[in-house]
Amino acid sequence: MRACLHAWTMFLAILACSISAGCSEVTTKPVTDNDSHATSKIQEQFGTIDKVSVMTTDGQEIFLDKKEFMQNAEKMAAFLPQELEKVKTDDARFTLIVYRSQSAPFVLEIGPGSEAMNVLYHWIRKETAEVVFQQIHIRTLELSATDLDQHYIPTDEETAKINKLLTSATFSETTEPLQYSLYPGYQLVINTPERAIAARLLSPSLIGLSLGKEHLFYTVSTDLFSAVANWLPPEKEGVRDVFDPLLQATKVILAPTGEGMSDTLTYDPAESSRYMGLLHETVRELKRAHPLSTPSPTTSPAYYLRVMTGNTEHTIRVYGDTFRYEGKMYQQSKLQELLRDYRQIISK
Repeated sequence: MRACLHAWTMFLAILACSISAGCSEVTTKPVTDNDSHATSKIQEQFGTIDKVSVMTTDGQEIFLDKKEFMQNAEKMAAFLPQELEKVKTDDARFTLIVYRSQSAPFVLEIGPGSEAMNVLYHWIRKETAEVVFQQIHIRTLELSATDLDQHYIPTDEETAKINKLLTSATFSETTEPLQYSLYPGYQLVINTPERAIAARLLSPSLIGLSLGKEHLFYTVSTDLFSAVANWLPPEKEGVRDVFDPLLQATKVILAPTGEGMSDTLTYDPAESSRYMGLLHETVRELKRAHPLSTPSPTTSPAYYLRVMTGNTEHTIRVYGDTFRYEGKMYQQSKLQELLRDYRQIISK
């Protein structure tokens, strides 16, 4: 990695020189089709660059637009330090690969880290996100409504329609949208010749794409959500368990207890898809709980979660990794963790 950082230092130095008024040997004009002096200087010192790609942590290689990469690299050189701090291995999200004609490829792990590395990470993340759907060759698609355990395989014509909608999606630069999937939890599995890629329909206009450790988010036409809902209708007759009625909540109140606890939080799920997704994720966690035969604790709960459905109030008493609902105890270690996120989501 030390050699990689040295190569990056040299690369930035050459780019900086190519656009700096202080370098007498190099023109200060930006690179254009008619004036490639700066690019020639880069090639002289760094070698002829054939292509540029990023490798995801799950082994998917995505090729970037070389011309756009070089132009944006010049901009990076204007304010990034020449000494770039190494990203921690566990934090690496991409590996940048610059292929050179007469030398070994320049390779650099990129991910969240120092201020300079964060700038580089967000740049490469954006460059990758903007081309990924154009480079995914869909062999087959699998659609699912995970909350209903239902699946659908689109026809070739339907797959082509979905592909068109995905390629027109617009990258959203947020890293944490704080949006949980709306019921019934639509998911697309894109089968390519190399691997399967999972995408979640978080809301009618937002999708999340997983590439190894990286998660990318896109705004997309609501036609995609409508099409999937047509093939996998969200309604299902009957109530499957005691938690199903909570999906119809008109108000949710979270009341922490004890000294030093934060104030009560209240939200209306119908106010936004973010709030509706939060309700749906809460019900998912309740449904994943395991029934217990133990009696209710004698201590006070950490939280009271009150869910209003019309004029009816449903109260869930949360004790650490257990909770009580309608006279029965359940074990669910992740519920309290989700409730801690309420404040961050509701305050947005």
